[in-house]
This record gives sequence, structure tokens and C-alpha cells, in this order.
Amino acid sequence: MANKDEQIICCSFCGKRENQAKLIAGPGVYICSDCVQACNDLLRDDYDIQIEFGDIGNILAYLSIGDRIQEVERLVSALAEIRRLHQRDKTGMLTQEYIPPQVVASPQESFYAEKVSMPIMKTEGRVCSEFVMCYPPGIPILAPGERITKDILDYIAYAKEKGCSMTGPEDPEIEYLNVLK
Repeated sequence: MANKDEQIICCSFCGKRENQAKLIAGPGVYICSDCVQACNDLLRDDYDIQIEFGDIGNILAYLSIGDRIQEVERLVSALAEIRRLHQRDKTGMLTQEYIPPQVVASPQESFYAEKVSMPIMKTEGRVCSEFVMCYPPGIPILAPGERITKDILDYIAYAKEKGCSMTGPEDPEIEYLNVLK
């Protein structure tokens, strides 16, 4: 039995506990892989729309030059209808995080400059010389030329702890980052 001070971690949508399903975490909210799949299934089965990737805050649907305006309208309509039919109270739900970058050098200059590899937790205040991204969606948390801040280091640690797929750095474990000398 859980101690009253212990937080029981479960999916914010279906209630599955962390020992029953893989959970994706956001600040104050969790979604299980089954619920992510259910949303993808809903789009595919009910709206005939195939989604490439999805996570707690994003979906990726490919459009090409061969798609007509009707397909784009169908995607937008499907998302609007899903929102209308399945929307819940937003209390406790994830809001997308944004940490404004402190750009101190150009990306090209930083990428090609002399660099040193340092333990990630010792890089605060240094200038990054490589990308760090969670994938999906693949939007950089850090880019070459950006100052590494405590907020960014905390976000990277949080994402790693929660099992996010991280890409970009030379060190695949993201224990070390390349920074400008």
C-alpha cells in the first residue's frame, strides 16, 4: 500500500498506473503509450488520416505536393471534431514549455569553433557547440551558439529521466556536451 506522502503515478486519461503501461510525463500530467496509440487509431480509423509520430504535445502528419486543399481541410476538421468530442477540463494538463534561448554566437561559428567535451552538469554558463533535441518532435532544446542555463540543464535531465528519446550530441548518452573552449 502506498504511503500517503507517496505520489501514485498514473495516466491522466485512462488511469493506468506506471506498472501497467509505459508513461510519457509532462509537468503534472502523464499519458500512457496506449492512450497515444488510441488517438492515432482514432485519426486513422474514424477519419482515414495516418499520423507519422505523436507524443504528449505534438503530432506529425505529412503533407506533400500531391495533397489537395481538401486533405488539409479534412485534417483540420478531424482535429477540431476530436477536440469538441473529447475535450476535458484542462486543470493539471501539460502546457508546452518554452525556454527562450540566449544566443551569444552564430550557429556556424559555434559548430566549427574549437570545442571541449564536458560533463553536462558542469556546462552551465558555457556556450554549446552542438544540438540537443527530444525526438519527436525534433525541436532543439539547445543549438550551437546558445548559452547553457540551469533551466535548460534541468529540462534535459527531466526529459532523460522520463525516457524521452534524445538526439543531437556527439555523446549518445548525453552525459557530456561539447562546448566552446
